[in-house]
Amino acid sequence: MWPKTGLLQILELYRQGDPVSVTDARNREMHWITWMEKKKPVLFIDTSENGLSNFRYPVTPLLREYVERNYYYLTTVSKMKVYARKGFVPRGRSSGL
Repeated sequence: MWPKTGLLQILELYRQGDPVSVTDARNREMHWITWMEKKKPVLFIDTSENGLSNFRYPVTPLLREYVERNYYYLTTVSKMKVYARKGFVPRGRSSGL
């Protein structure tokens, strides 16, 4: 899970749209992607549609690409999309996912 403040800063940098701000936003995203690659969390949960704790922000562009490459959609629970790391098979599910 990443801090809300970090996400808001990234989104604001993208909103500014100038090349320096966009580069800064991408660098900040890469920090989190590097962390995910190192820790390899089994699940990624997108809470943006749920509004968990009034947290209705989209997954950032580079992180979305990372999740699409490394995770598969598993299920939705209370408007939260749950993704599992490729290669992980939850108990009770066939490996044909």
